[in-house]
Amino acid sequence: MSKIRNKGFSLLEILLVLAIAAAVVIAAFIIYPKVTAEKTADSEAKRVMMIAAAARSLYTSKANYSGLTFDVLKNADLIDKGMFAKMDGGMPISEFGTPMTLYAANGNTMVAVEYQQLKKENCIRLIPKIGGGATIIQVNGIPVQSPTVQLNMADVTAQCSSGIFTTVSFYFN
Repeated sequence: MSKIRNKGFSLLEILLVLAIAAAVVIAAFIIYPKVTAEKTADSEAKRVMMIAAAARSLYTSKANYSGLTFDVLKNADLIDKGMFAKMDGGMPISEFGTPMTLYAANGNTMVAVEYQQLKKENCIRLIPKIGGGATIIQVNGIPVQSPTVQLNMADVTAQCSSGIFTTVSFYFN
């Protein structure tokens, strides 16, 4: 008589399936946060460029951005009132969960969008996404891009890593 083979799964086969499932779950926990962080940085970069364009269009007749604030742009219907999920005492909160400010800089000749309390990893992701769109980029008051300083990711990483939180300012002509 021929032997009848057991149709059930062996312990080795079950362990192999569990190991593959565990690897997929672990990979998802490693990859998902990075993908989400990149998506957030992309969204914030678009927001900064939109804010700068709105300010330029409002002040187009003169190169003096005196009095520029988020409220001025909102009241002129140049930015969506729902652009920011939260406001903290009138100050918008970015998708990074940090406060943002908008003001006139350099003798009122430039638009400045500033992020306060930005974490190192968000600082490193956001700056190159805006890059050439801004005239000047500063991290904690130190230029990492300007008309005389070319954007260098080694410098960006060093400046973004210099503290627990950083202040990143984007200046637009």
